[in-house]
Amino acid sequence: MDSLRLHERLTIAATASESVYHQIANQIAGLIASKEIASGDRLPAIRTLATQLGLHRDTIALAYEHLASEGWVEARVGAGTFVSPS
Repeated sequence: MDSLRLHERLTIAATASESVYHQIANQIAGLIASKEIASGDRLPAIRTLATQLGLHRDTIALAYEHLASEGWVEARVGAGTFVSPS
């Protein structure tokens, strides 16, 4: 999948009991688990995805941090956030 179109695959439910950043993190983790986003793929920049989704960049940063803490992605300073090797 083209990670530049990731925003088209994410659905945010304002009425959900789950926080927005958890919704994003869980959906991205699901896409990684189903191999729709491949190992080594670069996720969109935080600001880019935030703008595409109409959210604050801190929300996306929290989602990416959550994914990193669970081992789904790796953040590389100056390079971006990439899907961890399987």
